[in-house]
Amino acid sequence: MIFLSSIAHAGETSALMNRAIQLSIKGEHEKARLIILEIIKKEPDNMYAHNNFGMILLSQGKYDGAITSFQNALKINPNFPILLNNIGKAYKHKGNYPQAELYLKKAIKNFPDLEIAKANLGEVFFLQKRYDEAIIYLERAVEVFPFDAHHHHLLGKAYEAKNMKSKAEKEFNLYDQLKKNL
Repeated sequence: MIFLSSIAHAGETSALMNRAIQLSIKGEHEKARLIILEIIKKEPDNMYAHNNFGMILLSQGKYDGAITSFQNALKINPNFPILLNNIGKAYKHKGNYPQAELYLKKAIKNFPDLEIAKANLGEVFFLQKRYDEAIIYLERAVEVFPFDAHHHHLLGKAYEAKNMKSKAEKEFNLYDQLKKNL
């Protein structure tokens, strides 16, 4: 009977998590935040709830809270690759580029196929004006995520900073085309 109870509980948690994600996608972050907090209260070791809570806080610009939430999830499962990326992303938004770089490099070292971490690391290098390193990662980002206008724009700016005018122009044109198609 206990097994059936935990299956029912897991189903309820899953439904609540899906509801919170849908609310967050719609921009109803406060409602989503309250649902996730309810899940965390019932299941303090729910790594996904801590991660999703961090993502909601990140989208609201509450970077310190997001970092704390991601770190709470990382304590539960230190081998979950997206958490390292998410912490790095939060530090990037906060403007703490050395910490962002540290977490993103750890994500890439532990999970070499985590392309989003490489793209985020390229942006961190760009923001630090380390253009040679940024170009390496941003070229990969536009290859893997060809419809992401942001990466084309950053790569164009990095090329421009290195006086690679024709490559910069190509990326800016792609950026403009992608922005028009939105």
